[in-house]
Amino acid sequence: MTFTRLQIKVYDFIITLFFLKLQMQLWQQRSIWDIFYKKEYYDVKVILRWMFVLKMISRCNRKLVLGKERGNMTNVIIYDIIQKKGYGLQKLVDAFDAYLQDDTQGIIINEYDETFLKATYWQKKIQKSYRFNLEKKDFDVIEEEIVNIVDFGIEIENKKLLIFGNKQMAQRIITMISVVSGNAYSITEFVINIESLIRKVCMKPDIVLVKMKLSDITIEKGVLVDCSVNLIAQDEPKELALKYANNIVVISFRVEDITSNITVYKSGKISIGRVSEDEKDELIENIIRIVG
Repeated sequence: MTFTRLQIKVYDFIITLFFLKLQMQLWQQRSIWDIFYKKEYYDVKVILRWMFVLKMISRCNRKLVLGKERGNMTNVIIYDIIQKKGYGLQKLVDAFDAYLQDDTQGIIINEYDETFLKATYWQKKIQKSYRFNLEKKDFDVIEEEIVNIVDFGIEIENKKLLIFGNKQMAQRIITMISVVSGNAYSITEFVINIESLIRKVCMKPDIVLVKMKLSDITIEKGVLVDCSVNLIAQDEPKELALKYANNIVVISFRVEDITSNITVYKSGKISIGRVSEDEKDELIENIIRIVG
């Protein structure tokens, strides 16, 4: 069960009213005996219980709302990958089939040839959650089976491994590749220099710049500001990006004929917008072409 932002605000308002009611009870000129041995004590307990329950609902649903807002973006982690001589992707695929007998994790091979592999890693786990039972006036423990999936691709010619997920899942994939292949692959994280990337992107005619965030822009002596720039609205977006390349902390762009934006951060992090399965292969190739 999820709630809208308006409902969350209503819950917060109700919590505030309960708190005020509790304060008013304590402020009234009553003795300790009246508060703790008459029905007022029970009222206080009920108020505190409902304050806790409603606050938990409010917090949980804030996370859900924020999660939906961030859910349209996917992290992309890039690694350098070197394949040992005499070993090939066919052997890796065979090794996945032979080793993965565990029902808690596995690899689904989507497509592959001698130079390219696209696959999905899945992991199954039991997740516990707590739901308040009004009849019991206590929390029930709910166990639910969750399956997390992460797509990844290997480009042998460009020596790149792309993982569409977080660092924890990426490490699981790397460990699995190393174990099943008998350490036939050397894998190290690829470091992105955003300034070099911007200069490279601006030289490619099929790249459309979308927006950028700038840091420490001098508007007058002693005054520095951070700002965002809508590059689509600019007459010469690439010239503007090159002019402020040293100040760019985030830049978003897309490849022509692909709807998904690619966002690169100064920290080296990359994220992409929602992308269809039909476009994902082409997007992988373009990310490797741009950063490689």
